[in-house]
Amino acid sequence: MKRIILPILCAFSALANEDLINQALEYERQGEYKKAMQIYKSLALKDTAKTKKLELSLNNEQNATKEHKIDDFNPRSEALANYLGTEKSYNPFGISTHNLSYFMPVSYSFSKRDYKSTETKFQVSLKKTLFENLLGLNESYNIAYTQISWWQLYEHSSPFRETNYLPEFFINFPISGHGAFENLKNVRVGLLHESNGQDDPKSRSWNRIYLSNAWFFGDFVFIPRVWLRIPEKSSEDDNPNIEKYLGNFDINLAYTQDDYFINILWRNNLNFANNRGAVEISGAYKISNNGLYIYTQYFNGYGESLIEYNKSSSRLSSGILLMY
Repeated sequence: MKRIILPILCAFSALANEDLINQALEYERQGEYKKAMQIYKSLALKDTAKTKKLELSLNNEQNATKEHKIDDFNPRSEALANYLGTEKSYNPFGISTHNLSYFMPVSYSFSKRDYKSTETKFQVSLKKTLFENLLGLNESYNIAYTQISWWQLYEHSSPFRETNYLPEFFINFPISGHGAFENLKNVRVGLLHESNGQDDPKSRSWNRIYLSNAWFFGDFVFIPRVWLRIPEKSSEDDNPNIEKYLGNFDINLAYTQDDYFINILWRNNLNFANNRGAVEISGAYKISNNGLYIYTQYFNGYGESLIEYNKSSSRLSSGILLMY
């Protein structure tokens, strides 16, 4: 860019000094070469000073731009952009964050079970865009994978107590709403499988079709999601009554700032005679400019893990969260 700008500005400088050049040429025709050379010399020195000043200015601007890009990294914006599918990943494989990715070495269960109350909980969640704009609606077609593990790290031999696997496919439609829908940013339709990979009698799995959307209200993000379970043969159904405990919808409400966020997840079966549901409250605070957060999560209710979907549990966990 500097190589292009400098000649252009030098050309403009020459045009601006056209009168002086004409005067120098007139001195040459009159044989007064000394006066002509003095004018040429003054113009050359003047342009050289301008050029050096311009080079210094451009270098400073480029350095400032680089520093601005580093300082301007905003994990909150990055996370929201990832959810909406509007941000391209910076890695060559085009893989980006899907749900939260965290590692919490201390996760304490207040519910009495036949395993150690203190364990480690972590989640990894990634997505990859496959195709875009096949319908002309700027939509994207994505695959995603989420894995949640409960690890008895402080027990002898440190076994993994439970791991849930959630592969999915979804189509994301960006929305530019107007009027009552001006805060609506996207609509998402997806197919989600969830299982724990164990053999009977501990095997758990189910498949859902879901619909979700995101609404932005200033610093608040509201994401409702509804789903429909895909029916299975009774002989193959590991958890026939799972909807009685997990219901058919959940709602995420987040308050976001540049250096922290607070999120509340709520789901319920809406059966007031035999009510079941869950609440998860989590918060994170930024500790570095590369997307690293201190993260704390509290869960109370049914369905934290598939193996205990029909058991109420209460758990407090803390660790680190990574956004990228």
